[in-house]
Amino acid sequence: MSLFRHVDYLFWGALIFVLILALHAKTAHERRHQLKSIFADKIFGRISDSYSLKARKIKDILFLMTLFFTLLSIAGPQWGTEFAPIGESSGNLVIAVDTSLSMLARDLKPSRMENAKLMLKSLLDYFKDSRIGIIAFSGKAYTQCPLTLDGDAVKYFISVLSAGMVPGKGTNIAQAIEKSVNTLKHVAGEKTVIILTDGEDFSENLEDAIKYSVKNKTRIFTVGIGSVEGELIPITNKKGKVIEYKKDKNGKTVVTRLNEKVLVY
Repeated sequence: MSLFRHVDYLFWGALIFVLILALHAKTAHERRHQLKSIFADKIFGRISDSYSLKARKIKDILFLMTLFFTLLSIAGPQWGTEFAPIGESSGNLVIAVDTSLSMLARDLKPSRMENAKLMLKSLLDYFKDSRIGIIAFSGKAYTQCPLTLDGDAVKYFISVLSAGMVPGKGTNIAQAIEKSVNTLKHVAGEKTVIILTDGEDFSENLEDAIKYSVKNKTRIFTVGIGSVEGELIPITNKKGKVIEYKKDKNGKTVVTRLNEKVLVY
């Protein structure tokens, strides 16, 4: 959104203001010159005092300021948020991304999470005319990027996705579905949710969440990230070097596997 609605008016307004300013200065000079030619200097001084040059200057300044802001307003200055109508046929897509620690597994190189991010960026090319939002979830679901037509903003939010960024242990796909559906609930047009996850779900109300999406006319597609054979979950240091592998509360090394049954629920 530009600062002025009518930029061409701004140019012509500036030109008119300069011309009037020059004409005003010329007129004032000629008026003063005529008075001095008629009256002697002593008499002219008395006339000037009674005429109040100071009041005249204030009047001139107020006139010029009024003219300036009038011409500026004609150019249509604007700022803030610009609202544009979007038709019923416009698509609305929410992509829910699993950010649980199991997405660090490297059965897909370089990791499940990095593969999910690459897939997300590829999807953007197919949905250029749709509003897109990003939901990050693990034990809880949060809005990473609200619905927007700004592709650059979506790419930025994708780039900062990382495993473990959302507080809460485990993976709650049901909450991710509910959060996604609520994001789309009050918008017009087609409503679609894509869930990128390894399917290791710990939610207890997945069936209710699916019914909720059907009630709100929202289609859900799932994309599995990972392998059914499974892989260990690496724990790395700040330099990205693996220092150990995730263990459960009993000290047993955790193996994470793609749960296809949940994804075709």
